[in-house]
Amino acid sequence: MSLLGRAARHGRWLLIAGLAAGILFPALAERMAAAIVPFLFVMLCVAALREGPRAALPGPSQLPRALAATVTLQAVLPLSAGAALWAVGALEAPLATAAVLALAAAPITGTPGLAVMSGADAGAALRQLALGTALLPLTAAPVFALLPAFPDPLAVAGGAARLLALVALAGLAAALLRRAAPGLTAPAARPALDGVMALAMSLVVIGLMSAVGPAALTAPGAALG
Repeated sequence: MSLLGRAARHGRWLLIAGLAAGILFPALAERMAAAIVPFLFVMLCVAALREGPRAALPGPSQLPRALAATVTLQAVLPLSAGAALWAVGALEAPLATAAVLALAAAPITGTPGLAVMSGADAGAALRQLALGTALLPLTAAPVFALLPAFPDPLAVAGGAARLLALVALAGLAAALLRRAAPGLTAPAARPALDGVMALAMSLVVIGLMSAVGPAALTAPGAALG
């Protein structure tokens, strides 16, 4: 088995190792934080290369289900949670606001990679990521209206637009790679592609710990709260 194949097989342990490395080595995490966006691009590009660039676009038969999932996950669930917290007078608590915002978020960029690691449908994950990001300004608006501290909708729309642009560029790069190197689409190449994705995800995790790691080591309570 190749090294990339081994990385794919042990992808979950690579994520745990990245988490530990980011916390234990803050200087490394700081350096990796600057490379998060390029590694996200690699992850998305490999996912599109693996599944095909068109996998990010739901077909006519897939669109109703994908739309229902997006609205349920990004609007119905956070609104229900916010209403329940408001009913008990806890909505203004910072942790409650953070929980509602987390529920309202679009799927994370690593969703296709996590789907690969768990044996789920990476194509469906890629579609849900693209659709959820595209609809985020619309699904987030009623949730924001419920919160005591109203976030800037333009900032949300701008962030969603940047992520969509990253997804589109990754899809274009994957299409060019599929044309230039058809062998990358063969089933035999999938373990190597999954290994690249696992390595990229672990490096992203290291960078994400640049803010959490120092707090976790010096003030664990602050990192949790």
